[in-house]
Amino acid sequence: GGGTRAEPPNLSQLAARPSAAKPLLAAAAAPMALLTLRFSTSMSAAATERYMELRDAHVKPHFLMRQVEYAVAEMLPDSTRMQAHYFDNAGELFELRDDTVKQALGHVQMPPTGGPTLNILLAACSADTIRGLRAKLCQEMELRSKFQEEAHSKSTEVALFHDIISGLRAELREEQRASQYLVDFLRQDLSLKEAALDQARADLDRAAKTLELEHSAQARDPNMSAKVLRSEPEMAGVEVGCSDDPAACSDVSSEFRAELERLGCQQAFRVGRAKVEANQDPFPIVYAVTVENQGQTSWPPTSMLVHESGDSLGLPLVELMPVAPGGCANIALELLVPKKSEVGSSISTWVMRDVATGRPLGPILIFDAEWVESPVLEG
Repeated sequence: GGGTRAEPPNLSQLAARPSAAKPLLAAAAAPMALLTLRFSTSMSAAATERYMELRDAHVKPHFLMRQVEYAVAEMLPDSTRMQAHYFDNAGELFELRDDTVKQALGHVQMPPTGGPTLNILLAACSADTIRGLRAKLCQEMELRSKFQEEAHSKSTEVALFHDIISGLRAELREEQRASQYLVDFLRQDLSLKEAALDQARADLDRAAKTLELEHSAQARDPNMSAKVLRSEPEMAGVEVGCSDDPAACSDVSSEFRAELERLGCQQAFRVGRAKVEANQDPFPIVYAVTVENQGQTSWPPTSMLVHESGDSLGLPLVELMPVAPGGCANIALELLVPKKSEVGSSISTWVMRDVATGRPLGPILIFDAEWVESPVLEG
């Protein structure tokens, strides 16, 4: 309102100024002047009206609020909560309460016909609606709480997962460091062992050479020596396809120098060579070998001609008689050349040794055998 006036205007004055929108702060002079309360709701297009004395509305504003409550009870019978608004002269909406009734009366309108009117808009909410809204709110709150719990649980799981991943990564890094350390250690150890193995091989080679030299030095006894003078065939098989090469009987020490050093001998002598046709039956051949004692002592009674390498040709060893220095011994080599189906060659060797000590007396006796293809006969 705009303040209190000493003399409120009467209805005739208000009727004379229907378009005026001035506050109505006092009742009209006429005792039966009525105030029309026009009620409407947002849920219904229909409207209802109630009437009360204008003076009572001004003097006892709570009477107006009772009229509002009655209208709500009729228009919205299921409501449990009421809210009322009024329109001011500019059409704006304000809440109507016990403490705002007088302000609302200041916006009473005077239509072209009829008495003063106060337009009131009612809004109410039923218990079912409140319960529905409350249930929906509770459901939303429960869903939000559940979502928050799930989010918290998920965040906890994610944090735990991150911790596990971090732990696994740390363990992996530690294992990688340990593995790399082990690989480096094994590589270093392998290098050391390879170097030690190379050194051991070198030492073994030196020791073998030293032993071989010592064995050769011990084997060559200057006081006991023998030398082959000649070799002659005494008998050869008469079968077709067998032949002997007498010219092959000679000293071949230059060809077998490595073998002489290995065995500690002084002479290599080829006692004979035979050519045999492939698939030829075995045939015997005998060589008479003359050996001279060129040492300073007699050969011991344990002297023998011992097979050393290749095919023994049926002659593993030959016992030798003691021979004085400067004397000669005639050794009969009775050989049996075997049958072979394919062409090829072989070398057989024998060494004169003192079998009691293993020392060689000097010479190596060598026999060559060669198997050749059979000649093709014409006609």
